[in-house]
Amino acid sequence: MNTHIFKKIISSFISLSILSSLSSTIGAVNAKDSNNEIIENKITDEVLNTIESGEGKIPVYIWYEDINRNEVEKNIENKIGFSQYDIENEYGKPDSRLLNELKKAADGNSAYYLEELMINHLKLTEESRKNEKEKADQYIEALYDELNYEYNNKVERIKKENEISDEDLLFSSKYTPLIIAELTPSKIYDLSEKEDIVGIDLFENFEIEPCTIDMGNSKTEMGISDIVDQIQLDGDGVSIGIHDSGNVSNTLDNDAINFNLDVSKVTLVGQIDAQGNHATYVAAVAAGRDGIAPEADIVSASGNITTLSGLNEFWAYSALGALYNLEALIDAHVYLINCSWRVRGEYRYDSNNNPIFYSSFEKYIDNLIAQSGVTIVWATGNEENDYIGAPALAFNCISVNSFAGDTISPYSYLHGNGCYKPDVVASSFAAGGTSTSAPVISGMIALMFQYKPSLRYHPEIVKAILIGSVHEKVPYAYGQNQPLNEYLSDGLTNRQGAGVPNLYRMISIVAQHSYGYGKLNSTTGYSRNIPIYEPKYGSSNINVSMAYLQTNVTASLPSSCDDYDISLSNSTFINDKVSIKATSSTEMIYTAMSSTNNNYTLNISKYSGTMAEVKYGYAWSTDNNKFYPSKNETGIYRIRNSKSDKYLTYSDNSNDITVENLANDTSQYWIIDDVDSMFDYVKSANGTDENIAKGNSISSGYYKVNRATNAPYLTLYNDADGTFGFELFEQFNGYRLGVYNNSTASGALAAWYNINHSNLSQKWYLEPIGYKCGDVNMDGEITSSDASLVLSYYAGLVGGNISLNNLQYYLADFDGDGGIDAVDASAILAYIS
Repeated sequence: MNTHIFKKIISSFISLSILSSLSSTIGAVNAKDSNNEIIENKITDEVLNTIESGEGKIPVYIWYEDINRNEVEKNIENKIGFSQYDIENEYGKPDSRLLNELKKAADGNSAYYLEELMINHLKLTEESRKNEKEKADQYIEALYDELNYEYNNKVERIKKENEISDEDLLFSSKYTPLIIAELTPSKIYDLSEKEDIVGIDLFENFEIEPCTIDMGNSKTEMGISDIVDQIQLDGDGVSIGIHDSGNVSNTLDNDAINFNLDVSKVTLVGQIDAQGNHATYVAAVAAGRDGIAPEADIVSASGNITTLSGLNEFWAYSALGALYNLEALIDAHVYLINCSWRVRGEYRYDSNNNPIFYSSFEKYIDNLIAQSGVTIVWATGNEENDYIGAPALAFNCISVNSFAGDTISPYSYLHGNGCYKPDVVASSFAAGGTSTSAPVISGMIALMFQYKPSLRYHPEIVKAILIGSVHEKVPYAYGQNQPLNEYLSDGLTNRQGAGVPNLYRMISIVAQHSYGYGKLNSTTGYSRNIPIYEPKYGSSNINVSMAYLQTNVTASLPSSCDDYDISLSNSTFINDKVSIKATSSTEMIYTAMSSTNNNYTLNISKYSGTMAEVKYGYAWSTDNNKFYPSKNETGIYRIRNSKSDKYLTYSDNSNDITVENLANDTSQYWIIDDVDSMFDYVKSANGTDENIAKGNSISSGYYKVNRATNAPYLTLYNDADGTFGFELFEQFNGYRLGVYNNSTASGALAAWYNINHSNLSQKWYLEPIGYKCGDVNMDGEITSSDASLVLSYYAGLVGGNISLNNLQYYLADFDGDGGIDAVDASAILAYIS
């Protein structure tokens, strides 16, 4: 049966079930309405049942209509002068003096040269990463201030209009459209009739249950030692939040000494609770001296709060403490939070006695992640053959199951009718629990944040890269000595989600631009095609993954989520490869690469849902990724027009630049490089050291786009929707690259004209071409033949009898110092040895 047809049948069945549930709820509400008016279905069965039990005031979650996020972004940009999509800095070129010193030191020893280049990689990019981190901090501080201001104003208005007293208000979120209050039944009914109230759910206390701990050598698996040893990432400058059953402490028993946690790096925030061995062990896995990110800072907050003097008695509830201290971590500008606990107690049940796997607590976590941009990693729990513990079933968090060696743990992995989880698995070291697996993932993400600070505000990209790095499934079931029968070709699977992520590939994905992001909305038709050009380089398989942020899921009805799918096409595939998980926020395709065609197309499209706009990230990697320290962010791209879907094209026969249909040749390859943190240049792959420039007037206000040796530098402007703009400034005039007369025709002239950020013809997608420096003959392999060709180029350039185009020069300049010489050939030989 066709997979999409099967999905439609399942979707129809779920819809009928939901309608049946809603009908019974509406009937119950009508029974309480003395005027026989239909109250909008906003009150959950749990609240109605509690009202029927005759209790007095009832503690409830109250979800209200969200603030205008676009207005928030505009206010931030007006305040600080840039948006979230302007944070990323182009990494500057290596210092020429350092490279010359390395060349002299190498003294013909190519292996030594490459080793030194790897060691100095972070130094080569230090200034750019510092600038990127500073801009990220500035943006996030402005964002949090704006969110706090807007949500506080809205809460005060709701309180005033609905006469909710400070005594009745138990909690108001500073980052999500949620308040928790203790209200009478009549007040609850009154609220349900208000247009700006979207849902009312029962608030219930819970206790936090730590997961099992065990710890071994934390740097030998999952590609961690490769990155730590070769590039010397250590987590410096990154903070990891530890939200646990107690606080990270230095007053523990002697066993804690073995974990080598430097407690001077620990900051306590929120309402302080008891010190905890468990929290300290978890922090040590993530950031102890023998942990994953040993130089990362730890910010600790307790999830269990039992006594808080001077506050309402409801603050004694662990649930309120958990919410309060999660937001305290975000207040402290923590962008990565580890939670190695699950909710203790019985499951909630709906009116049909089915377990509920998506409560308002999960809904809160989803909104917290989407609004604040924080990445939250959650352990699934350690109950054997049991359901994943709340709230690890939240769509937007990263849920982690565990394995040891080649065996999956028997711990919590069932997702019931909740979100399709877990997302990944991680080593639990010596058959320990998920409490150690989660901080392994948190530590890996911390190292990635150190390498690429702008990712700290993009949990959708983080998850896509994490899943996209997977090329291994755990083969065996626990205690059975038999195959688990979950395969990479299955995509996301029941026990382990994507599978085992790999830090080496995560960093490679970032360094090689094998990821992207954007927004889907009505303007884009909730769909996007993304061409991927990926030579094999000795690989056999490719993983293409996508993650998006869910913000509109109904409490108690996880199947009400928006549903986005992906497909991957190649002319050699008999059928497109697809991933169509229905109750999920992630998709993954794992397939054999084509042996003859490097061109793939990833399609991301809406299957169903009501969100007006969806933020997504995507990433891909191959099973033979080999990381080379990228000293800048120069790359080869196709440049596709957002309005016409035509590609910027260079012609050998004309000085003009046009837009044409996809040609799959180098006439549509462009090399983009940064000059500094503000300016860029763009060169045609077929040209010879000429940047695109502003030419003669075409007609009033429009100017040709051609090429010139001394062309002005451009600004690459991120449009915050997955597209970019190319802008140049001459004296007091600014121009933006577009298409003449906004034409959608093939062959139309590219043109410079007045800047208009809403003009689709002035928006461009950057589609990476996966050729790597060193593949000089462009055959999809880096071999000694490429080194020989570099020497041939070098001899020809010295003799003045050879001319290279921009692409040839770029691929032969293996060390990125702007020249071609014998050291490039030596470095290639070292790279392949």
